[in-house]
Amino acid sequence: MNTPTRRRWFQVHLSTCVVLMFVAGGVIWANVREQQTIEAKTEIRERGWPLVFHSERRERYFDSFVVLSFTDRSFVRLAADAAIGAGILVASAVLLELLTCRRRPPA
Repeated sequence: MNTPTRRRWFQVHLSTCVVLMFVAGGVIWANVREQQTIEAKTEIRERGWPLVFHSERRERYFDSFVVLSFTDRSFVRLAADAAIGAGILVASAVLLELLTCRRRPPA
């Protein structure tokens, strides 16, 4: 008798992997992109999405930004950003696999 073989629980489609590659690229881009704000005599540079894990503030005196500098780094927020990114990838994979399995005709 020909019985259909069951898929393993960790098996995903190639199309899901391709989309996940682009989703991962977008999440990494959002995390490493630098957001710069320049106010009257202050320049603020921040990195991280959705939580800012690196912030640098420079005060401007006499047309130079090097006089006073303050840097704030948080590895807890970096870990939270990584966990949120992993959650986005897992949710995307599950959603794409559900859509792919629904689209495929039964054997």
